[in-house]
Amino acid sequence: MSKVAADGKKKLRALSSLRRKILLVDDDPVDLQFYGLILEHEGYQVTVSGSFEGAVQVLDQESFDMVVVGQGGPRFKGRSVVNRARQVDPQRPVAVIARHPDPGSYIEAMNLGAVDYREKTADAAEFVSVIEAYLGLAPPASWKGVTSTAR
Repeated sequence: MSKVAADGKKKLRALSSLRRKILLVDDDPVDLQFYGLILEHEGYQVTVSGSFEGAVQVLDQESFDMVVVGQGGPRFKGRSVVNRARQVDPQRPVAVIARHPDPGSYIEAMNLGAVDYREKTADAAEFVSVIEAYLGLAPPASWKGVTSTAR
């Protein structure tokens, strides 16, 4: 792909993501900042929460196009966010990202209505392509780690 075509594709993607609101929740401040900066760079309006309890309250006050929540360790502390997000808007995609994927947490996340459960990645393009796929902005991308099909 030529540089002009690549630049045009990036501008189009930024325009299509404009005004899309994402709630990003993670109890790891480094990951929260990393993923938040990636999304902001791509033109998303990002609300970050380092607290699962705080995110539940935010969901009652604001509307979001998508929620991305960290698993929160092996005991799946992010479950309350997934549960509340699906209660407030069952059509909104909610994705769970995990530093160390756990089969039990995966099953629970899917049963709560998460559209995806994935291992955290350091690849910004990979992360953005998954977000875009669930927001209907791009075709689904393959992403290494634990995967599922959207409901």
